[in-house]
Amino acid sequence: MRTKKRKQGWARLVLASLVLSAGGATAQTQLEMNDAANNDFQKADKALNAVYNRLSRSLSPKGRQALQKAERSWLQYRNDECRFETMSNEGGSVLPMIYSMCLTGQTERRTAELQAQIDCEEGDLSCGGQ
Repeated sequence: MRTKKRKQGWARLVLASLVLSAGGATAQTQLEMNDAANNDFQKADKALNAVYNRLSRSLSPKGRQALQKAERSWLQYRNDECRFETMSNEGGSVLPMIYSMCLTGQTERRTAELQAQIDCEEGDLSCGGQ
């Protein structure tokens, strides 16, 4: 189990290096890579907030209340999950980058979930508080 976690950690580092080196990014020091990963998270968070606000405006008052409750729970889950996933990096200079990457991934997935609610066709029973 520990070996699997260690391999996952190394895989994240390699992935982070590839992601940060793609698209002309010039991050070379750990501090620069941490900042770049945080910037990616900030962009993902901004996109999530835009989709959340669009969905919220389309809902009934009861649906809006349910969405707020779900979003609070999801935020707690996201933060706890990323703390858990990055525990093996505690005390290391790579922690902020790996944590930000986890937040970005979780946030992008949530954005897609909320966008699916917006794109839901009338009569689709899998749609939430429409």
